[in-house]
Amino acid sequence: MTCMRYEPPEMDDTFKEIIFRSRMPPDKAAKYLDVRPHTIKRWIKDNSAPYMARKLLLLKFGNLGTLWPDWDGWRFCGDDLWTPEDVHYSRGDIQALFWYRQQIRGLKADLREAKQKAELLTRPSADIIPFKRG
Repeated sequence: MTCMRYEPPEMDDTFKEIIFRSRMPPDKAAKYLDVRPHTIKRWIKDNSAPYMARKLLLLKFGNLGTLWPDWDGWRFCGDDLWTPEDVHYSRGDIQALFWYRQQIRGLKADLREAKQKAELLTRPSADIIPFKRG
């Protein structure tokens, strides 16, 4: 599936614009919203779609900012999550984030330990008490 960048519909759009910009045929919108196609046509004509019908379409076809403003511009396309910069993450990528974080924590700890050892090895010899045989 190819996911081309497009302007997702927004809550301020008329219902007709939401249907058009979401690229969903009215008969499929009717099936998705569990209403008759005639109802969709009436909502388009009168711009009278219920709030939740509008919101469901917005979530399905675009802007996750509909739910949370911080997610504005993020969208789903197929099974992938796309950023506003057009970088996509698969479900597997997202599931792997926990393990990446664990790996980074371990590497940071290893780096701290290596730096401490290097510091001990590079200390001036004046810090070392010489051994004298008696």
